[in-house]
Amino acid sequence: MVHVHGKLYIRDNERFVRGVVARLTRTHEAQTGSPRPWKMTDSSPEYIDQMLSAIVGIEVEVTRMVGKWKLSQNKEERDRSTWLIPSSFQDETNYGMLESVDIDGGIAWPDRGG
Repeated sequence: MVHVHGKLYIRDNERFVRGVVARLTRTHEAQTGSPRPWKMTDSSPEYIDQMLSAIVGIEVEVTRMVGKWKLSQNKEERDRSTWLIPSSFQDETNYGMLESVDIDGGIAWPDRGG
């Protein structure tokens, strides 16, 4: 579980929403394994315009993240003390965001201002 803190911006304009939906469509349709993934242009422009007009775009400027994951709390201390930080946090970029990890599963990310 991750809680994200930050500034929320309403981006309720057609260009922004269309761009986000187009990127999401390309990304997720590419993962279907279909020889011909669906594209927004496969539907009528009127239909796409109608669907896009029902979407309110948002953008979150993330300033802080707090997360938890299970770290074998049901194990004995000798087993719990051998856990490792996930490899994604072992490079300098991600590890720098990590403020602390609690053996019981709590992670505190530093406040990035805001």
